[in-house]
Amino acid sequence: MKRSLFSSVLLVLTAACSHSPIAREHSLFPPLGISTNTEPSASTRATIGVVAGTVPESIDRPQWVVMDAVGTTRILTSDRWIEPLKLAIPRTIAYQIQQTLPDTLVWATSGAGSARPDVRLRIDVAAWEAVLEKYVRIDLVWHIDHAKMRRVGRGSFVLPVDNSLPASLLQAQREALTKGSVRIAEEVRDVLRTSPQ
Repeated sequence: MKRSLFSSVLLVLTAACSHSPIAREHSLFPPLGISTNTEPSASTRATIGVVAGTVPESIDRPQWVVMDAVGTTRILTSDRWIEPLKLAIPRTIAYQIQQTLPDTLVWATSGAGSARPDVRLRIDVAAWEAVLEKYVRIDLVWHIDHAKMRRVGRGSFVLPVDNSLPASLLQAQREALTKGSVRIAEEVRDVLRTSPQ
């Protein structure tokens, strides 16, 4: 009797494990193998520190938070970020700004105890929407501090998504963040050109 009960419990546990979804881990950072500029030029003129700002708590979690086609919020437990978005977003933006402004040196920083950059750039995420089979929308607010100049900018960056595949959603999120990074880099360039040295 005990052996039969043990066998039944073991069978149930085995069946449950066999149906557990396999977690997929994703990164906002560009995939390895893409040929991009990662070194500042010999004529580096300015350093830029990208500081993490605010990220809505509703999306700053390991699991992906998305909306389906009818607007219902869903948490995709099988699709997870490999690092918190509050860290991943400034790190990815710093990387993309470095690509756009190769004559600068850009890094993501906590803002405490690190080297003092010429430009301090804080990024706040106002909205982060991922709607299956429709679009990805990222709204950013950025604060640029350089010398005595202060500038605040904002933008909404939208990319279409025509299916519900995780790879398509991730690609759209990366591209939307890249669009935002390029826009921010252009404003940083303008600040560096117009502010007193």
